[in-house]
Amino acid sequence: MKFWLCITGEENWNVIKRENVWGVQEKHCNTIAKVKPGDKCLIYVMSTKKDDELIPPRIMAAYEVISEVFVDRSRIFKPPTRNKSEIFPLKIKLKPLKSLKSQLISNLSSQN
Repeated sequence: MKFWLCITGEENWNVIKRENVWGVQEKHCNTIAKVKPGDKCLIYVMSTKKDDELIPPRIMAAYEVISEVFVDRSRIFKPPTRNKSEIFPLKIKLKPLKSLKSQLISNLSSQN
């Protein structure tokens, strides 16, 4: 079992929550090919500006990978500004891990 840090933006985080899927660009095929069922993913949302307030980057959730990598060219993720045609076709299915999320939050809180 390995742990992976999945970096995303606020809008795509909402897609991950709704669809229980993570997708990457084809240029990341070598990395996502290493992800296997049973591995764990931490979803890291980059900093966001909302109503002139900067929301800092944060880990939002923990998931278990429940599928092999598959190709799905449906456009569910918002593409980056610099490449509006990107569709993030390499995907894996995820299952939320509430216990790991609670444990992470508890551990981080106790260090303050």
